[in-house]
Amino acid sequence: RYNLHLISNGFKEACETKLEKSNLSKYFKHIFISEVIGVNKPDPRIFEFAMTTAQARAQQSLMIGDNLDADIRGAVNVGMDAIFFNPNVIEKPDDVSHMIIDLKELQSIL
Repeated sequence: RYNLHLISNGFKEACETKLEKSNLSKYFKHIFISEVIGVNKPDPRIFEFAMTTAQARAQQSLMIGDNLDADIRGAVNVGMDAIFFNPNVIEKPDDVSHMIIDLKELQSIL
């Protein structure tokens, strides 16, 4: 019941290969790759480009990511809520509002 979009700080060919082999691309309405967009997360422009393309507003968007600076702080800096996916169980920084260790935990948050 959610529109999923992917923002990756990767290279186009590598991202497409990973998505194809994992069979995950079918779940994403849009896939934004930094090499194609021309800027990397946490640059606000990649988040703004993704939201504009997806016709989404920051206040109604949620970033789920495993990189504190690129994903979590990048999203928060453009007004998005964010969930830190932390399977390595590092200590939760004070500036992180939401953290999960297992993706199954998303069900209780969403």
